[in-house]
Amino acid sequence: MTIFDSVKGTVNAAVDTISAVTQTIVEKNRTNAKLNRLRLVMKSESELMNRAYIALGKTYYDSEKRQESVTEKLLTVRMIFFMGHPNHTSTILPKLLT
Repeated sequence: MTIFDSVKGTVNAAVDTISAVTQTIVEKNRTNAKLNRLRLVMKSESELMNRAYIALGKTYYDSEKRQESVTEKLLTVRMIFFMGHPNHTSTILPKLLT
């Protein structure tokens, strides 16, 4: 029986070790997945901001050519900025137009 108990103890220790290593790998994969999602969101937001600044520059240039008033320029800038972000379009833009 001592040989059986010795083998049983060794197998249990191996199973515990494998379980701990597997759990560590799973946690690292979860962390990496979260980091990748955050990187994707940050890249998307960065691209959105770049497009908004380009549109803002074009609009400002056009308004300078047309010699619009300062109020018209500010309204145009607000519309461009908030229309670029879907979360702001439905809530903030109507308030700016009233």
